[in-house]
Amino acid sequence: MEESMEERLARLEGIMEQINQRLNHIEVEISDLRNAVKSETDTLRGEIASLRAEMSDMRAEMHTRIDGLRTEVMGEIGRLRSEMNELRDEMLSRDDRLRTEVMREIGELNSKIDGLKDEIHKNFRYLVGIIVGVLLPMLVTIILTVLFKK
Repeated sequence: MEESMEERLARLEGIMEQINQRLNHIEVEISDLRNAVKSETDTLRGEIASLRAEMSDMRAEMHTRIDGLRTEVMGEIGRLRSEMNELRDEMLSRDDRLRTEVMREIGELNSKIDGLKDEIHKNFRYLVGIIVGVLLPMLVTIILTVLFKK
C-alpha cells in the first residue's frame, strides 16, 4: 500500500514529462496562432494600405473632376456675362433709337399742333371779320331804323 519513494518519484517524473509534452504542444499551438495572427494582421495592413491608396487615387480623381467642372462652370459664367453685356448694349442702343424716334415724332406732332393753332387763329379772325362785317351793318341798320322810325 505504501508506495516507495522511488515509485512515487517515477510516477511524478512521468506526470511531469506528460505535463512538459502537453506544454510543448500548447507552446507550438500558441506559436502557430501567433504566426497566423501576425500573418492575418500583415494581410489586413496590406489591404488597408491598398484601400488607402485606392481612396487617395479616387480623391485625386474627384479633385481633378471638380477642378474640371469648376473651370467649365466659370467659363460658362463668363460666356453668360458676355452675352448679358451684349444684350444690355443692344437694349441700350434700341432704347436710344426709340427715344430718338419718339422725340422726332413728338417734334412733328408739336409742329402739326402749332400749324393747327395758327390755322384756328386765322379761321377765328376770318370768322370775327365775317361776323363784324355782317353784324355791324345789321346793327347799324337796326339802330338807324329804330331812331328814324319815329
